[in-house]
Amino acid sequence: MKYNIQTPSGFPEWSPKMELVHQQWLQIVRDVFTSHGFPVLDTPLCERVENLTAKGGNAKEMYVLQRLHAASDDPPKSVALRFDHTVPLALYIARHRNELAFPFRRAAVGPVFRGERAQKGRYRQFTQCDIDVVGNGKLSLEADAEVIAVMAEVLEKLGIGDFVIRINNRKFLQGFAEKLAITNFSKFLDIIDSADKLDTSEYWRLDELLTKIGAGEEWKLTYIKSLLNSIKYKGKDQFQKGLDFIEKYQLEQSPSNDLMKEGWQELDDLYDLLISMGVNMDRIALDVSIARGLDYYTGTVMETHLVGKEQIGSVCSGGRYNDLAETFSNAEMPGVGMSIGLTRLLSMASLPDFTLSMVDIVVVAMSENELPVAYATAQKLRDKGKKVVVYNGHNVKWKKIEKYLKGINAGAKCNIGGQEVTKKTAIVQMLNGGEDYEISLGE
Repeated sequence: MKYNIQTPSGFPEWSPKMELVHQQWLQIVRDVFTSHGFPVLDTPLCERVENLTAKGGNAKEMYVLQRLHAASDDPPKSVALRFDHTVPLALYIARHRNELAFPFRRAAVGPVFRGERAQKGRYRQFTQCDIDVVGNGKLSLEADAEVIAVMAEVLEKLGIGDFVIRINNRKFLQGFAEKLAITNFSKFLDIIDSADKLDTSEYWRLDELLTKIGAGEEWKLTYIKSLLNSIKYKGKDQFQKGLDFIEKYQLEQSPSNDLMKEGWQELDDLYDLLISMGVNMDRIALDVSIARGLDYYTGTVMETHLVGKEQIGSVCSGGRYNDLAETFSNAEMPGVGMSIGLTRLLSMASLPDFTLSMVDIVVVAMSENELPVAYATAQKLRDKGKKVVVYNGHNVKWKKIEKYLKGINAGAKCNIGGQEVTKKTAIVQMLNGGEDYEISLGE
């Protein structure tokens, strides 16, 4: 039998070097999260299908967990792999509500699974890093600003290059749809969310899509497209300019409704909060084309794009949800959160030249006689906090050893031969710069 050994489509495979970067990034993420009081919570990889589809889950993208040879008493398709960390959070709160202190803050770092069409930068299995704040009864807008501030700090510390967090409010969009007498709000959001992916030459498709949901009148099409084209304001002064534009032309000079005004006011307050939290406003943009596809978002929505690589989609997104936890707990529990798709980010970001060492020191025994001393020396170095490997082999050509040292990007090597054993000292030779140093084999 001939086996297909290619990795399944959409499931990443990292080399040891890339995984080392991945783990360092994960540590940066966890450190920033915990420094802001977001402890990491671990939920099951699987949840019941009906719970995952209850709010926002697309059944076409879910992977069902089922034994290859199911037993006769196995319920069909009862459990599926999680597609995000937010629905599992809502379920966790529903299970432990009486034990938790609110506002409840948590981080989640781990794999999620979506049966999307695999393409460059988009995977079916990927590491997602979330933070959420959930209130009991109410949750102030400060939480929205805080999760944006934390994620901006994470992205800065990852050193991914120029990025922009684009912000909008679903209340404003819903009020805007009601103003135009568009009743299919979900479809309207899908169209708005996809508009940013269309070239100017493809705007006829936007007309076609809007006509299908009852917004085909010429004045409505013009109104929608002019709004989408004009409001993309990046930076402190520009964000304020965008808010002023909405207030003047959407709220004052044309009929508006309370929902539009409420959405605008939340954007205005959010702007002030971000400034007070010291967020670099050059990383923030007001963009009313941001809608977010999931059903559970109700207020602030955010998407983050790498400048110059917008075509790969958002690398960090989220928003406010006022009734997600309520679905499972029968209580009003508003929340807000953002998540980083770390796998997509890692595959697409401009990484620096690889200079990390997978191993600090490689100990080389010059012959079989020195192996016991080599292993003892390696363990003493490990006790000092070093990552150490004893080279498997002896009496080999130096060229082969040097190839191995280069292949793992070793930081240093330490030769143990008869002379070193007799003197009970050895030299650690630095391979990537720095001064060599002597160690005592006895100590």
